[in-house]
Amino acid sequence: MNNKKIKYDQGLATVEFFVVIIIIFFLIGCIMIFMAGAVKEANDAERKSCIAQLMRILLTLRIDSGEFPIQPMECAIGKDCANFDKILTDKLLYIPKDPRGEGYYYYYRSDGKSFSLKAIMANGSSYVYTENNN
Repeated sequence: MNNKKIKYDQGLATVEFFVVIIIIFFLIGCIMIFMAGAVKEANDAERKSCIAQLMRILLTLRIDSGEFPIQPMECAIGKDCANFDKILTDKLLYIPKDPRGEGYYYYYRSDGKSFSLKAIMANGSSYVYTENNN
């Protein structure tokens, strides 16, 4: 009988092993859920930062030329805004891209006196910065 008791004390039983594995997977799942939310928040912060950078460039352009680059219809920066994209590459050496990657853009529109910059946030809402100088 002593040998059987020593045999059971040497390691985990199968049920105990599976309980430990389930707890480990549960903790990993909780960490992954937390990290997904943190990544979304970080991407939204990057979008706001890019909008602020674009806004500063536009305000500088207005000081230099007296007006914002005219783009009457909303365009996707890096795709549809040929004139504004050229200005950005001259000022920044690159065109800011949305953190989600290809197919997602920042949007710009201007009548020369005011402008609007827009980004689509992780939750699908629009983050819009508008400057009116009437």
